[in-house]
Amino acid sequence: MRPFFRCVEDNLQTPEALPSLRFLIQLDRPQYTENNNSIDTISPGESMDIGSLVLGILALFFTLSFYFSPLGIVLGIVGIILGAMGRKSALETGLPSGTATAGLVMSIVAVSLGALFFTVCGACFGALFMLK
Repeated sequence: MRPFFRCVEDNLQTPEALPSLRFLIQLDRPQYTENNNSIDTISPGESMDIGSLVLGILALFFTLSFYFSPLGIVLGIVGIILGAMGRKSALETGLPSGTATAGLVMSIVAVSLGALFFTVCGACFGALFMLK
């Protein structure tokens, strides 16, 4: 089976467009290193770092909203777990651990604020029902 870019090359009528087309096609091809791994691969520790950061941001957002605060706490706990695992993996492999640390900190802040809001709101609602 011939690659798609070969079929497009064969259908071109003007030879002037061919060099620019080859340049664009070369950019889209995956580049491989000597040990046959793709350059664009993401290590498992790095994906945990990014997941922790995304979950930390979402947890902080949901924690600061009133109705979705329990969801923010759950996302924050998962973000803490991913951040700790990603940070450990990054330190073992010698990669930078800044993303994992940022995700870990944001998740801890989100869980702390969520627990504080949950406790304070529970106390306020309890006090309102005691007054009636």
